[in-house]
Amino acid sequence: MQTNISITKDALELLSKLKKKHNRLLFVISGGCCDNTAPMLLADFIIGDSDVLLGEIEGVKLFISKDQAKTFEGCSIEIGVIKSHGGGGFSLETPYGKRFTLKTDICIN
Repeated sequence: MQTNISITKDALELLSKLKKKHNRLLFVISGGCCDNTAPMLLADFIIGDSDVLLGEIEGVKLFISKDQAKTFEGCSIEIGVIKSHGGGGFSLETPYGKRFTLKTDICIN
């Protein structure tokens, strides 16, 4: 089943800004203890063997672990953005006081 991926207007504006500053961008849905399923935007990042391509947003690929990919099959995913405390983080939007978010609406699996 295909995963439908969209992006909000505000998130698209931020992504476009970051694409102008950085090369070879990709999103990774981490699934880690700290970021949970927050999509992280990274530059020049090497994907591991346990990650698979979930889809693409405005020419930026979205990767997820093989185990998590099964959960998102048949889902509609929306990448958004919210204000953030800044703090530590690896994602490229963090210095702008922003954080990309992930929202799922419909899963048919």
